Amino acid sequence: MNNHNLHRHTQTIAILQYNLNRSQAITESVLNDSNRYAIIMLQEHYHSEYTQSAPIHHSWTLIESKNMENHKPRAAIYINKTILPAQSYENILMEIPDIVAISLRTDRTQHPTLIINVYNTKNSIQLKELRTYLQQHLKHNKYNGIIIAGDFNLHHPLWNSSNDQSQDSEAETLIDIAAQTRLNPILPKGTITFPRAKTAIDIV
Repeated sequence: MNNHNLHRHTQTIAILQYNLNRSQAITESVLNDSNRYAIIMLQEHYHSEYTQSAPIHHSWTLIESKNMENHKPRAAIYINKTILPAQSYENILMEIPDIVAISLRTDRTQHPTLIINVYNTKNSIQLKELRTYLQQHLKHNKYNGIIIAGDFNLHHPLWNSSNDQSQDSEAETLIDIAAQTRLNPILPKGTITFPRAKTAIDIV
């Protein structure tokens, strides 16, 4: 679980990023007990067979990603209705499976912030599609900041722990995205984000 703050003058926006491993109990607990956060970025959240949706909650507005073939959506953004009014954000239509994005404007005098939540499947073309999308989208839109976070399921020495020398070739695409958009990692190198395997695969 990672907590990150986005500063806009005197306003602070708290964001929670969390992989829930499809647990209904944990998904519901996060929605019930995270009211201090303005935005929740979830990966592998619970998705109901009955409603064909992630849980709907009276305190949160749900924006869910497009699902991959044979898979339910694995990325969702929840926006706290009591903190962020509807006019402060908009859904960014992104036809890439398991990637969801919003444009957030907390100050009308500033450009908005682009927030992207990713659940990456190894051996897929998702990150290449994201790179292409950003190359085109950022030509026509200006942002005060960009946040990309999620479960990338990738290993690389830039973020691995010191005793992990593994490296996935797809990680180079993610590094390329960061370089092209001038992004820097928020989490210190070696931060364990998947405790069960003692690896760093959730990146911000």
